[in-house]
Amino acid sequence: NILLYHPIFKKLKELIKGREINFIRSSRNKFGTFDEDIIWNLAWHEIILALALMGKPLKSSLLFTKRIFKKRDIISAMLNFNKKRWCVIYVNRVSKRKQRTVTIATKSKTYLWDDDCLYEINSKDTEPELIFKSGEQPLVAECEAFLQKIDGAQEDINDENLNLEA
Repeated sequence: NILLYHPIFKKLKELIKGREINFIRSSRNKFGTFDEDIIWNLAWHEIILALALMGKPLKSSLLFTKRIFKKRDIISAMLNFNKKRWCVIYVNRVSKRKQRTVTIATKSKTYLWDDDCLYEINSKDTEPELIFKSGEQPLVAECEAFLQKIDGAQEDINDENLNLEA
């Protein structure tokens, strides 16, 4: 669950603290990783983000699958948390462009996580405003947290219950 250690995820948690998230749209494009199931290998990261931000969904459904090389190379899924709270996940592992974008909408603010940049969207008529840019690699942060956990100095944000719920 490397994305839980991403500096942009940490910044988002600060920004949305105390606010209910109404909607998440997560999109991941890349080429490759054909030896494993797309859901357990790639979509898993997007699912964990949604669970960490919104809790346990009431219902999940696979909306769309497309076969190119394997049974599922492009998927779209939905997690419903209640009638007003939901998440759409799209993963394409046959894209020549590598990119992850996550849009998070609360009642008052909308944020766009685009690779290593975080934008705030104030209205439909304005351009997104860059509010944070990450220079740190999440794998480094995860390794440091792991070493601190071994020393007993830090709680693990990679919660086992989060993995079980997914």
